[in-house]
Amino acid sequence: MNEICCHLAHLNTTENLFIFGRNIAIDQQMNCNLLPDNKDRSDDTRKIKQRSEEWFSIRKQAKVTGSTLYKAIGLENLSSMRDHFDNVICNLKEAPKNQFTIAAMQHGTDNEINAMSTLVGKILPSLFPDMEFYEEGCGNFLMGLWLFLQMEQLENHLI
Repeated sequence: MNEICCHLAHLNTTENLFIFGRNIAIDQQMNCNLLPDNKDRSDDTRKIKQRSEEWFSIRKQAKVTGSTLYKAIGLENLSSMRDHFDNVICNLKEAPKNQFTIAAMQHGTDNEINAMSTLVGKILPSLFPDMEFYEEGCGNFLMGLWLFLQMEQLENHLI
């Protein structure tokens, strides 16, 4: 598979971006745009480095995050959606996570860099040569999405 992707990157004239081996200097990858590590205060939350102290502080204020969106819109099940909103709206105590969930979340955190490296070093050069990766902090846009989804649901019930 690695060789096929390498040949595709060559056909796309992006072989300079393709990483054939397993090691990548992600900060030197030309199709990867990372947020700077600077400590400058920015009013644009999208420019606040993920997992920084400020990012965690902003995230605590969010009613829905990327990690909780699945539950919040009821895709896991309605009971989980209710539990989520009981926690974030009614300030009821969140049920403790089981060990499997904790381990899975830690695995995701630990391996996020590997997924990002695979994306910019293999997938983008071979399959999406004109695309670039842009690291984002967090954005305050989900309330608009949530309202849109609620309106959509209301319309579907009226038709």
